[in-house]
Amino acid sequence: MTKLQKSLLVVLTLTLMALSGQSKAALPCGAVEILGNHMQRQVLDKINSLAAGYTYNISPRKKLIVRSASDVSFSGCSATLKLNVKLTRKLRRDAIGNIVVKADVKSYTGDEVCFSNVKVKKINLSNTTGLGESIYKAVANKAIPNNLCVRQ
Repeated sequence: MTKLQKSLLVVLTLTLMALSGQSKAALPCGAVEILGNHMQRQVLDKINSLAAGYTYNISPRKKLIVRSASDVSFSGCSATLKLNVKLTRKLRRDAIGNIVVKADVKSYTGDEVCFSNVKVKKINLSNTTGLGESIYKAVANKAIPNNLCVRQ
């Protein structure tokens, strides 16, 4: 990272913190996009440290295991996250694939990032029909909290 990039990153971080701080001021979405995309590797590392290995029991016969986060991108205050997952099933073959989640960055206070409008947009799983993927998507959107905060 060049000296100019480091300076820009510091300025963007300070701007983001100052404007969103403890107040309810609107986030500078341009800064969120630049900072989020610039720090993509660090964001993915943090998501992986929190989510990799997480298991969600869908039913007594089915479990969804988050294997890793493989991609994250920002467009303004909107974030898109791609998760690699494994679906274990007792009656059918297990499935592997990915889930795409979109959310809006609602606030950033330096040690916590909060999201709103959290939604699963797409599910792709092996050994699963399109109907099955649609059902899993609907179940996921009911289970996922619409407002979610993550401590850094």
